[in-house]
Amino acid sequence: RIFWSAVGAPQDFQLCTVTYGLTCAPYLSLRIIQQLASDEEHHFPQATKVLRKETYVDDILSGADSPQDAQSKAAQLNQLLMAGGFRLQKWASNEDSILSGISTSSELSSARELPSETRTLGLAWHPKTDTFRFHVRQADTHPLTKRSALSRISQLFDPLGWLAPVIIVGKIFIQHLWKSQAGWDDPLPQSLAHEWITFEESLQGVSEISIPRWICTSSSVRGVELHGFSDASQDALGAALYIRTFHDYADAKVVLLAAKSKVAPVKRQTIPRLELSAALLLARLLARIRNILDYQHVSTHLWTDSTVSLAWIQGHPSKWKEFISNRVAAIQELAPDARWHHVAGVDNPADCLSRGLSSHQLHHHHLWWQGPSWLQGPSVGWPSDVPSIDESIDLEERPHKPVQVSIVRATPDNWELINRFSQLTQLLRITAWIMRATARFKGLQCPPSVDLTADEILKARTFWLKETQRAHFSRELDSCSQKDALPRSHPLLKLSPFVDSEGILRVGGRLKNSILDSDSKHPAILPRDSPFSRLVISDIHQKTLHGGVQVVLATLRQQYWILGGRAPVSSFIRRCVRCVRHRAVTAREMMGSLPTSRVTPTRPFLNSGVDYAGPFSLRTWRGRASRTYKGYLIIFVCFATSAVHLELATDYSSQGFIAAYRRFISRRGRCSTLTSDCGTNLVGADSELRRMFHSASKEVAELSHLLAADGTTWKFNPPSAPHFGGKWEAAVKSTKFHLKRVLGESVLTYEEFTLRDTTREEEEKVEGLNIDIEEEKDGTDG
Repeated sequence: RIFWSAVGAPQDFQLCTVTYGLTCAPYLSLRIIQQLASDEEHHFPQATKVLRKETYVDDILSGADSPQDAQSKAAQLNQLLMAGGFRLQKWASNEDSILSGISTSSELSSARELPSETRTLGLAWHPKTDTFRFHVRQADTHPLTKRSALSRISQLFDPLGWLAPVIIVGKIFIQHLWKSQAGWDDPLPQSLAHEWITFEESLQGVSEISIPRWICTSSSVRGVELHGFSDASQDALGAALYIRTFHDYADAKVVLLAAKSKVAPVKRQTIPRLELSAALLLARLLARIRNILDYQHVSTHLWTDSTVSLAWIQGHPSKWKEFISNRVAAIQELAPDARWHHVAGVDNPADCLSRGLSSHQLHHHHLWWQGPSWLQGPSVGWPSDVPSIDESIDLEERPHKPVQVSIVRATPDNWELINRFSQLTQLLRITAWIMRATARFKGLQCPPSVDLTADEILKARTFWLKETQRAHFSRELDSCSQKDALPRSHPLLKLSPFVDSEGILRVGGRLKNSILDSDSKHPAILPRDSPFSRLVISDIHQKTLHGGVQVVLATLRQQYWILGGRAPVSSFIRRCVRCVRHRAVTAREMMGSLPTSRVTPTRPFLNSGVDYAGPFSLRTWRGRASRTYKGYLIIFVCFATSAVHLELATDYSSQGFIAAYRRFISRRGRCSTLTSDCGTNLVGADSELRRMFHSASKEVAELSHLLAADGTTWKFNPPSAPHFGGKWEAAVKSTKFHLKRVLGESVLTYEEFTLRDTTREEEEKVEGLNIDIEEEKDGTDG
């Protein structure tokens, strides 16, 4: 937008066209052409293809097999672009009849005159002879310097590399000039000046060279092939690509398509390495031409006169050293379907690129323009013999290294089933269903219940116990079944193992006559690393509300005995996603001496601490349109026994706390001291209790009697010192630790939170964390 204020009030202008020179202008101009082609594709199919494939910015280059087809294509192009408001100008053709069919409007009348020469993407095209030509300006009379030499060589615009044998001589001269370290405006040394004069004289014959535009392709040809040649020397390396078309297999036409040349690196390399680099240059040129001409499936033959590079290309990249391996891998990736052949040096057109030619030599050089003569004949006349490689030549193979091979045994079908599940409950239920179905297929009696029974789940558990032990303790099972003694160094010997009536290997011991259940008296033995052991640990870990190593291990050994059980349990808990997410690394500070109330044995909750945990979301009722509100857990902790008492409060007020405190003392008894942080609600509760103590109301008299008769003293920690309440802060942390894992995103009602024993179960788990489980010394712990 333009804000213009010449005379009078300012005016606001906005351009209605694409502004020339903006960053987005090239994209918008081409995007409009592509959109126009998509919109009018069903009306002008030929013109649409030309706009998409044969348009370069604002130049259109296309052709046809006959003048009639060309006229039709030109008419469609004109109509298509006029539909978008574009007028085609500067028409040129090698056929006068095509231009006569173009509209003779005043805008195009002058443009339809057939010029003797026109510029096509920087190349000079003569429509009458349908050939390309190059023009070289006369040499300047300025002193010969490095600056003038570079400027002179840069004036030769040859995008397809037709003049590459001549231009490579100039590139080699520039490399020599650069090695001489001459200044930009210093006169050239005598030797280099003589070399430049020779090159300058050879450029004068470039204007006499004409290259036919037509590459002998049409709809009537019987077949098309691509042939590429590469070669290298210590001075340069190059690649030339030819197209071979034929109407019958005995007579073929070969035309040069494109070429590419490069000077050899300043750091000298061996000839085989340079030949391989030339082959890579050929592969890149082939991939580019294939993509432009859409010749992805055309038969391709690539030729080189280096037997060493041919052996490299036909071998696997991992066989060679790094330099060779990288280039061979790139060649095989760029030309995977190309067939490589050996050609003699005298028949290799790329030899012109590696050695260079003068313009007079290039003008009548049949090998360069049309390839080797045998390429125009049938394929049976092509060279097929590959010379043997001299044994003295180093092929640069990688040194052979020993390779470690691991043999993986096939997994039984049973273990494929267990590896599909991540929870023990799912595995047992699916196994029970399979066992029921198998029994029905065999005609056996099955439970009439639609749902699975406890016996079926138990049978599934027994099945996996036996399968696991059979896979890991087959020898031990045989020895124990036959009453044979285990070796003295065997890790199971200290467990006094035996096989029960169901064929399960269990831990022995002296608890045979105890009132414990059979699993607790004689736990089933499981290996340290097995899928079933991992599922068992996962199941116990979840049932203990994501408990720690001690809790999980103690609960686990009520049914199972995993060899070295502490290590797999600890490893599993370290990898538990929920535990990792909620586990925090805390700093370890030097702790002070414990207060008297913490080390003096008293009845539970005589000296207690109190704190709030939460808030937790509660809902008014189950069902739709229910509202949510905040609830809090009030945590009472005994200083002497570390016992925990939880009460649920519906708000964060003094009245709510007083009600919870009444429920607490009704179950646990009165407190001698009650300690807390300086929370506003707790301070408020203490103030209110004192105020009500001095009041005359009936409720205050009751509270006064409650506090005064029992001598309960309420103490507050110093402000901004939460570390004074470490006892209840730890209980708050443990409570949140389990509740967050169990409830997750669930929202319960007040009744569900209390009547379903959520708080009571939480008390049990938090108190269980304080039990000091003595380390077993059975020799099997990890």
